Amino acid sequence: MRRKQVNILILAITMSLLIIGCDSSSDPAETTGTLTVSITDAPASFEAVNIRFSEISVIASGGEPIVVSDSVQTINLIEWSNGLSTPLGNIELEAGTYNQIRLIIDTASVIIDGVESSVKVPSGAKTGLKLTHQFTLEAGSTYDLMIDFDASRSIIHTGTPANPSYLLKPTIRLVSVATSGSISGTVTNPDNNPVALALSGVDTVSTVFVDTISGEFQLAFLEAGLYDVVVEDTTGARFDTTGVEVVQGADTDLGSIDLN
Repeated sequence: MRRKQVNILILAITMSLLIIGCDSSSDPAETTGTLTVSITDAPASFEAVNIRFSEISVIASGGEPIVVSDSVQTINLIEWSNGLSTPLGNIELEAGTYNQIRLIIDTASVIIDGVESSVKVPSGAKTGLKLTHQFTLEAGSTYDLMIDFDASRSIIHTGTPANPSYLLKPTIRLVSVATSGSISGTVTNPDNNPVALALSGVDTVSTVFVDTISGEFQLAFLEAGLYDVVVEDTTGARFDTTGVEVVQGADTDLGSIDLN
């Protein structure tokens, strides 16, 4: 009887060890994380800027591209500004360091005064724009990557007023959502189409149109640091301030702003 009890005890312990081993080896949270990719835009003087993406990939150092999304997506960039964004794809990846994002753009077009015109897409964009952005994906975590596609700088007018033509020359900024913050404010006299800008040195990092009804604006997805802020309308009325601090995960509210 005692030998039988011992055998049962040994069997139970063995089964417990096997279950523990199986659980630890099958838990993907211990070796993988999730990458999400979204897109936002700085405003531009077009009624629409339509960009057709056919693939978004991520690349580790010395590795092959890993497809995040191969769904064909046409995004009107004008709809996604002033703090708004839309997802492009997500994927579960092995934890580790990645250093490049690749975007493949099939076609592009703009709409001006109700007329849609095609935009020439250079061969480099069709075979894949390789954007340097190094990040470390921790096991069990999510890394949210924002693509800031500046339509106003990316669409180049190459024709004449009578015969307009356009070229896509992508100006893109990549930022981690988790390490970014924003600057907001409310313009008290927004009637003359003010524009707000965040500058780092001589570089314009972010631009937004001020809402002409509420006067509100938000310069979103800014890396933590110090920025100069300029708000100016079409009459030349202006507000500017320096050394505005952006804190990770927070909004810096400038309060009420008078343009004069």
